Amino acid sequence: MPRLAAGEIVGAYALSEASSGSDALNCRARAQLTADGKHYILNGEKMWITNAGFADLFTVFAKIDGEKFTAFLVERIFPGFRSAAKNTSWAFAAHPPAQSFSTTAKCPAENLLGDIGKANHRLQHSEHRPLQAGAMCVGGGPVSLESAISYAKQRKALNKSISEFALVREKICQHATLLYVGESLSTAPSE
Repeated sequence: MPRLAAGEIVGAYALSEASSGSDALNCRARAQLTADGKHYILNGEKMWITNAGFADLFTVFAKIDGEKFTAFLVERIFPGFRSAAKNTSWAFAAHPPAQSFSTTAKCPAENLLGDIGKANHRLQHSEHRPLQAGAMCVGGGPVSLESAISYAKQRKALNKSISEFALVREKICQHATLLYVGESLSTAPSE
């Protein structure tokens, strides 16, 4: 954790899968303890992993013996780990997600995160993720509003700017109002 906090390494959160989306408890990724009890072999594929193109440490969710939903700390350097190229979506430019990564990683047993079969309890504390996505969308709102206003001023219809039409003005006002509401909902309350 100190290395993550200091920015010496970058972390990633590997939860979603193509077959189950964000229905984490329906994951297909598997973990099997080796005969000597020193490692777990993780097999599976994850999708839409933020920072996956360059992260050093991944929190990977898999089911031990196909049943016990568990979290593991997997380092990029572990044997068998593979990561796809990052997605170039502008919406996530600050922390681009990889489309997918797959693993047959050999993960030390001490890298098990929390208790076996209890990873779903950790997920209950990540309910803020939809709020983060909403806040990211609101972040692009002012640029979108400026573009709409600029376009309305430049576009001509019936020999005048469409910004002079009441319906266009109403739509721009609705945009500004909803942006204000979104910003208000995304801002932490002051104490």
